[in-house]
Amino acid sequence: MDNREKPVVLVVDDEQSLRKFIRTATAAEGRPFLTASNLESAMRVIKEHSRQYMVVFLDYKLQAQAENGLQLLRHIQEEASHRVIAY
Repeated sequence: MDNREKPVVLVVDDEQSLRKFIRTATAAEGRPFLTASNLESAMRVIKEHSRQYMVVFLDYKLQAQAENGLQLLRHIQEEASHRVIAY
């Protein structure tokens, strides 16, 4: 299976250290990996990769912002549930 067939992994968390840790762990598998630190950037990444399957790991409490991960889950459900799985 080449990288085009592997789902993109997106980690959405406002803690940079956690994003870096998961990037390191995921890199060993050779998976395409992206990060976002807030709701707006996560929604942009999902839209920009509209032709790819994606697995999203998200912090549903994005501490420093009014928005939260539940809004992102709603967005995925409404716009991309056919290709995006969120945890």
